[in-house]
Amino acid sequence: MKDQAKLFIWEGGAVFWGRLADTALHKHHAVQVCVGVDGPFKLMLDGQWMQTRYAAIPANYPHQLDGRQNLIALVLLDTASSIGMGLDAVLTCDDLRQLSQGLHLPDSIENARDMAIGFARFVDGHFQTDNCDSHKTIADNGPLDGRIEKALVQLERIGDEQVLASDLAKTVGLSQSRFLHLFSQNVGLPFRRYVLWRRIITAMEEVRAGGDLTSAAHAGGFADSAHFSRTFRETFGLSPSKLFKNSQFIQVIT
Repeated sequence: MKDQAKLFIWEGGAVFWGRLADTALHKHHAVQVCVGVDGPFKLMLDGQWMQTRYAAIPANYPHQLDGRQNLIALVLLDTASSIGMGLDAVLTCDDLRQLSQGLHLPDSIENARDMAIGFARFVDGHFQTDNCDSHKTIADNGPLDGRIEKALVQLERIGDEQVLASDLAKTVGLSQSRFLHLFSQNVGLPFRRYVLWRRIITAMEEVRAGGDLTSAAHAGGFADSAHFSRTFRETFGLSPSKLFKNSQFIQVIT
């Protein structure tokens, strides 16, 4: 496992585990939970370094992480997703220790999603009084509205082509405003965020199939590799080129 790393991505979230030596000071759109699996890591916040084994970091909060070559697990969740946390302060305390005891690194997309949901519910409950039952994945929501299900099928058929919410709304017989409301309610992500995640996933599937970043960018409908890399960094705080260069055994499972 020394050189192994895995990345699991689904609509609205991701789990990465591997060895990260250092990342530059950055911020990104996803809420991030960090767990040092076999030892502590260094974390810079507000210009000061600290050492910890557990941390939850709000979206768009500048930070720098040095894994010190220890195995680290990162849970990343879009704040607009149904399991995205309303985290408004950095959490680095022993409360996460209990949740992390006996942590099993995921080896499937199902296990990765379960892991993410568990951390999201814990951190959200630590700061808020909202009932955890409000945090659901698509599978937890019960049957999809038939019109939204039809829209999702249409999105899969369209692939990386430009798609407008207004066009899909007309296709399924809804006003645009009603369509956007039902889409977010049923899917767990706003329409535009869902489309972006699908584009990222499509690009990562191309990488998994052996493509380079340029072909991945085109597969996902990005203008070029720089556009894809910038979007990836803004979402996850990780550089795709460094990620794959430093982890030759990485697996992308969607």
